[in-house]
Amino acid sequence: MRLLFFFFTLLFLSCSDNQNLKQINIEKDIVDIKEEIQEIDFGDKLFNAYSKVQVTKKALIISNPKDFPNQIHLIDKNDYHYLTSTAPVGQGPGEITSLGEILTDEAGSELYVQDYARYQFFTYNIDSVLNNPEYKPALKWNLDRDIFPITLQMLNDTLSLGVIGMPTSPSEIHIQTGFWNMETNEIRLLDNLYPEDNHTRYDMAASLQDNLIAEAHWYKNLVVLRSFDGAEICRIKGNTEEHSDYYRKPVFAEGKLFVLY
Repeated sequence: MRLLFFFFTLLFLSCSDNQNLKQINIEKDIVDIKEEIQEIDFGDKLFNAYSKVQVTKKALIISNPKDFPNQIHLIDKNDYHYLTSTAPVGQGPGEITSLGEILTDEAGSELYVQDYARYQFFTYNIDSVLNNPEYKPALKWNLDRDIFPITLQMLNDTLSLGVIGMPTSPSEIHIQTGFWNMETNEIRLLDNLYPEDNHTRYDMAASLQDNLIAEAHWYKNLVVLRSFDGAEICRIKGNTEEHSDYYRKPVFAEGKLFVLY
């Protein structure tokens, strides 16, 4: 399997000319970083494709859903040695049944960990996790079972933007981009840009500085840019219609949009 990163160096300029559809030559813009990747030896800690990595002021946070006995691992971010683990699998006090999103506060001292099965977020103090092997988190937020965040990006300590899920049947869920007020638990959805496709799936990223939201669609060879008021700016398509080509994990950085392809 070939995993490549590519980026749109003229992305913001390209989408400012009122063209609703912008064609991108994917092969031209691919940056292959395969030879630059260096393996980090975590000892007996193994991770898989479902693992997520976050960098905080305190440590490197690596999550691994369904890992036994703990699902969240703290690694020293300077020399990458193992520090400790937390969030054991289970349904008891201090345990996480189905690991979801992990957020960090602006100070970098707290982790907010989602339990999909319980429709709840728990808060972990990183210093307490490091110093107390028996540490148990506290309940932070209860979520509505009819509308709830699936993926999130914190904009500040009270507001997040993310992909919001709304179950339509026991086996189907509709998703839409929206804001989640973490103080009031209120969710405000942005306009649905894909009413014709109830099964669309995408990853989302936001840039406050550029007033931009990027929605990178799975299997559709499509990235959609919209503003924070929800208005669509443009749609960016690759140069192939093959559904096997798709984009994941957009990230805004240094005036560019980086997307995993």
